Amino acid sequence: MPRKSVRLIQTLLFCGFVFSAPFSRAAITNREIYPKPPLPALGPAGCVFRDPTFGSRLLHVTDAGTLADSGLRAGRFITTPLYGEPNAWNADGSLFYLEGSGALLPFTFDRKRFRANQVEDTVAPDKKLVLRADQDATFSYNDPNSLYVKDRGTILRYDFSNRRFYSVLDLHAVSGASTRYLGPLSISADEKLCLLLGGSGQESSHLILVYDVRKKTRRLLDTSASMIDGKLLPPAHRLGWLAHYAWIDKSGRYAVIMSTGIYQLYVWDLNRQEVRKIEVYGHGRKTLGYGWMINDARPPGDLGPQYLLRSLDEKGINRPQLLMRPSGTHSFLYQSVLNWNHARPDQHIPVLVTTFNDARRPLPPAPFTDEIFALATDGSGQVKRYAHHRSLYKGDWWDMPKGSVSQDGNFYLFTSNWEGTLGPGRRDVFLLELSTESQKPDPVHH
Repeated sequence: MPRKSVRLIQTLLFCGFVFSAPFSRAAITNREIYPKPPLPALGPAGCVFRDPTFGSRLLHVTDAGTLADSGLRAGRFITTPLYGEPNAWNADGSLFYLEGSGALLPFTFDRKRFRANQVEDTVAPDKKLVLRADQDATFSYNDPNSLYVKDRGTILRYDFSNRRFYSVLDLHAVSGASTRYLGPLSISADEKLCLLLGGSGQESSHLILVYDVRKKTRRLLDTSASMIDGKLLPPAHRLGWLAHYAWIDKSGRYAVIMSTGIYQLYVWDLNRQEVRKIEVYGHGRKTLGYGWMINDARPPGDLGPQYLLRSLDEKGINRPQLLMRPSGTHSFLYQSVLNWNHARPDQHIPVLVTTFNDARRPLPPAPFTDEIFALATDGSGQVKRYAHHRSLYKGDWWDMPKGSVSQDGNFYLFTSNWEGTLGPGRRDVFLLELSTESQKPDPVHH
């Protein structure tokens, strides 16, 4: 019997395809401590279950057989994009991609049936579509069929409507740019692509390229030589450092760059000949909206988790606003990854936050421990708590619970090793439903 048929039967037997109706009670919005209960039993890819604490619906997207079904080398693992800024979801939420064994694996998503399936290969019968391209590609915000990828020093656009690649930009033509290392692609809503390049690796790169796909024009910042488009920056804006990464905001006006070493954040205003340093809490992981940035920095005296919102213009970059009310109850020392790819230019859209810590150095229980939650960006401090991600992090980058929110903000992909129970080196991808309200459990007070 074909492997595909066997796995389908296994999924049917385990899951039974009998799901309870969506809960109608309000989502959890408090700051109580919710310890993680025993791990839910996992069925094969395709099974749907609920988070035992928060009641949210989850889909098990990949399992040990997914790479084999794709014709890729077994023993590796599949993950969401390594960084949060690239769009893993397409514009209408019908497609997303994952990364595995040096390739991109596209999936279709049926939101009504809450089901994801690997895209079939139209050339090779009974095989899955595998795109041989570098990691951290990005879907367009406008065309649901367009996925921008990097491959051998070239930016390409893959069109899902006709299953063809189209050349966008040959990076070898960029003066002084080594293509030995290409950073992740990020994209703006007006179809500008941004990536880091120029060195032999991430920590030795010094060029930030912004390419306007529609106008076919490009801008180039050299952080080492302090030059924009070959022109030396004014003395007040001289740089002289290497870059760790660079992302473009959704509006297409600003690129935020992190330097190597102390990992300082800077803002490149593409409308002006200047790069400005973020002096006030200009560190930490961050995510970008339309002319706005959120980063995870906590002012002195605030014991709880904290995230700062600031405008990227000259007046706002050093005037951050607190997004959570200061907490004097629980000391929060956990790390966070942020995702805001569903931001809007005219609305206050919550940011998605996933917290974690190094399990080799356990921390006291606190609210939001190892959780996925949404945090309001309107200053209200409101939160909606959705799930425990169950990924046990012990210093391995791949075990960080990285995630990617759909462009409409209703679904969230994340990677988890399921507390190390999946087998040596294995991580799976899960899909969390954000639009369904959760059942409210009884909290544990400390």
